[in-house]
Amino acid sequence: MSKFQNIQETIREILLSNPGARDDDFQLASLYAQKNYPKGVPSFTRVLVDMKSGNMPGFDTITRLRRKLQQHYPVLRGADYKRRKNIMQPKVAQDMNTFVVTGSGIVEQGVLF
Repeated sequence: MSKFQNIQETIREILLSNPGARDDDFQLASLYAQKNYPKGVPSFTRVLVDMKSGNMPGFDTITRLRRKLQQHYPVLRGADYKRRKNIMQPKVAQDMNTFVVTGSGIVEQGVLF
């Protein structure tokens, strides 16, 4: 298993066992650090040095992998995703219904764009 796959698997395990981390990148990164440092998380400076040297993935890598996992595995999505979807989906559908596509362009309520 590659280093990237190991990081992704660790993040998947965290998301499965800690639902709060599904919506909170800081909690996810903290839990990842706890798993990465079994003897206890060192100082913030040490974590940054390890990120720079490649011994600890960067915050952007952790959050990108979370988004990718949640895209492919809906069970890993958090409550915020479900809340946003319930709010936005009807709004987007309503907005889509106000547009009419014609051969000469898009028309909304009789105005040609």
